[in-house]
Amino acid sequence: MFRTSLFKKAAIACPLIGLLLLLAGAPAAQAWFVNAKTSSPAEPGSVTPAGNTYVAGATGTSAQVTVAPQSGFQVARVTLDGQNIAPAQAPQSPSTPSVYVVPYNGKAWRYLVAYFEVVAGNLEISVTLGSGGACSETGGRSLSGITPGSDRTLLFSPHNGYRVSTITAPNADLVDNGNSTWSATYTNLQASQGVSAAFEPIPRVTAHAGPDVYAQGNGAAFPAYLDARQSSSNQGPIVYAWSGPPELVFATPNAKITEVYSDTPGVYTATLSITSGGYTSTDSALVNIPARAAFLQGYCTPCHVTRDADVTAAYGLSKHKTTGPGSTMAVCQACHDPTSNGHYSIGRPTGVCQPCHANVPGSTHATAEMADLCLDCHNPHSTAVTAVNIANHFDGVFGTGAQYVSQNAACPDCHADGSFSANSQILDDFATSGHASTSSPAWIAGPVFDWPVRPVCRNCHSTPGFIEKVTGTPTPVTAGQPGQILACNACHLSVATGEVRVLDPVTVSFLNYNITLSPSNTFPNLGPSNVCVNCHSGRAGGSTIASSTADFSNSSVIDPHKLATAAVMWKAGYQYAGLSYQNPVLFAHPGIGVGNGGPCASCHMNLGNSSHTFRATEINPATGLITSVSPVCAFCHLQAMSPEGLRARKQGFSNALNALKAQLAARGIHYHDSFPYFFTAPYVEGAGNTPVTNWNQPYPGRGKDLMGAAFNFNLLANEPGAYTHNSVYTKRLIFDSIDFLDNGVLNGIIDITSLMLSAGYSASDAASAATYLDGSLSAPGIQRYPDPPF
Repeated sequence: MFRTSLFKKAAIACPLIGLLLLLAGAPAAQAWFVNAKTSSPAEPGSVTPAGNTYVAGATGTSAQVTVAPQSGFQVARVTLDGQNIAPAQAPQSPSTPSVYVVPYNGKAWRYLVAYFEVVAGNLEISVTLGSGGACSETGGRSLSGITPGSDRTLLFSPHNGYRVSTITAPNADLVDNGNSTWSATYTNLQASQGVSAAFEPIPRVTAHAGPDVYAQGNGAAFPAYLDARQSSSNQGPIVYAWSGPPELVFATPNAKITEVYSDTPGVYTATLSITSGGYTSTDSALVNIPARAAFLQGYCTPCHVTRDADVTAAYGLSKHKTTGPGSTMAVCQACHDPTSNGHYSIGRPTGVCQPCHANVPGSTHATAEMADLCLDCHNPHSTAVTAVNIANHFDGVFGTGAQYVSQNAACPDCHADGSFSANSQILDDFATSGHASTSSPAWIAGPVFDWPVRPVCRNCHSTPGFIEKVTGTPTPVTAGQPGQILACNACHLSVATGEVRVLDPVTVSFLNYNITLSPSNTFPNLGPSNVCVNCHSGRAGGSTIASSTADFSNSSVIDPHKLATAAVMWKAGYQYAGLSYQNPVLFAHPGIGVGNGGPCASCHMNLGNSSHTFRATEINPATGLITSVSPVCAFCHLQAMSPEGLRARKQGFSNALNALKAQLAARGIHYHDSFPYFFTAPYVEGAGNTPVTNWNQPYPGRGKDLMGAAFNFNLLANEPGAYTHNSVYTKRLIFDSIDFLDNGVLNGIIDITSLMLSAGYSASDAASAATYLDGSLSAPGIQRYPDPPF
């Protein structure tokens, strides 16, 4: 309370007298003043008393000022002579009035100033979100410390590929914004709120009928292939259904890939419907079905007039064409029957010559006996005598057989300067080799393995792919065409001179099977044999398994690939830790022919005059027995490399592999020559065979070693020359794999006889395997081949 006295009243009544007395400093009645105010007239609060207040007395006296904020505001601070001061007693809340004491400090005037601020809000909106979306306040305002009576709008935005599933926002106005977002608006908030939202993936079921397809004629013999493998769904398994007009026939209407044909030429729409998780999607592709004759007539000349000008020119000058426009011989289909198997399956037109050329007066041809031999001597287009045999050149069928001529092939690719008589011995030899086998799966292109267009595979399973791999020059090809054998220009830079492509030493990066760094294998410079190593080095090595970080209790098999000769020569099998795989001191195979043809060419192209059969031995086709051996082998091995001795080694190798196969089967790992090769039970054609994936059984924690044994079997079983290419290494791989499999311990002890007899093999087979594997050098029992020197 402020002091009031008669003196004050007198001073008010007569302010001049009071002021004079104060200034005079009358000893009996000292006094001082307090000036109290808000920081500005507009401040949301007040001070009481305001303005100048007279205080009687001096030392020990004080004045009190009440500071009161308006509703919704609180005292920010109070200053006395410019310094912040605290209230005499803490207020009940920041927004209630408080009293400030102003003590006398020896000065005539003291100045108090009050400042106010808005009361901080104490409301909040808590948001709980599931994955797949986000929430924001549309005005960027905070969701905590909200002043009562305020407004807030929340925006719920799903991430790409998601949508809002549920929103729980009590007391809010929910609005679907129509652009996949939702809004929740709170007006005049008086209490804190809890909000939650969940999001879910947008169902995506997309049918993809593939590109438009083109048949090579009408009828079931000339189907096109529809491919729906690019269809996708995030809703689970897909059910496929192909449909179309009644003229279209679908071989497997509920499969991803189906043959489609029509007996009636035309352009049809094939519709694909897929269903997944209750959702359906459709797509379509055009199916072009030409008349077979129209296809052949429109197919020949437009292509061959530029690509094979010599063929069209020869035909144009032949008597077949110049006989006259009315002659049936004036069209290609007169010989290449449009009702047969089509352009890439023309083959040898059997008997087409005889109807016109039978019993020609003065002919020395015994037509009845030679009706099918005309083309052995006559060029089919010019009719000139050339002694050319075109069998296998064009009779491939997509899915069942390869052929000599591919989309990017021309006659000079194998026939020097287009001459059909040049290099005839080489070509005849080559025709008997596996590289030229039109029935080999390595060359047959089909719907599953369309070699010319399949990435990576095409590098070795098609001539265009191999040339592109080694030269870096793209070689475009079209899908769905018959595969081509390995033509001469794959290995030879010049067919005319026989010059072999000069390639750098080969580095093979093995396939990455869930490991940090895919291991690779770099081979030495083998000169011309570098061409061979490019495709005979395998696609995985034992180091792939050893380096793998996969879970071997649930892991697919690691496959070395077939005919991986270089992988055996340079030791890329699975090698068990702690054992030596050092080559014998006298092992010289990797160095054969270095500086000349290299080991591959030196051994496989020196069997008498048959350089391009690629055989190092002659085999009797009737008995399958080796009858002669390359002289290159005899140069080092002398009489030890006789046909009889080599036959015994081959038989021992085969029986040793049978022993390893039996040991794998005894551990529940059954081999079948069909990917993925190893199954949990004997393979049954057409049944649902289960691949082995748990390699930790029956030896927990030894999954790598168990898969390694299977890998070694697969490597050697598909490399039929392993027993000669690297004999000791091959024996060690088989021995060590059996040694591990028999009890999970590498103790150097195996029992071949008991193993093979229990698996149903004969005693002679067991003896053959034991003799082959035994490295004891006359010591008793079957022992592993020792380390060098030996």
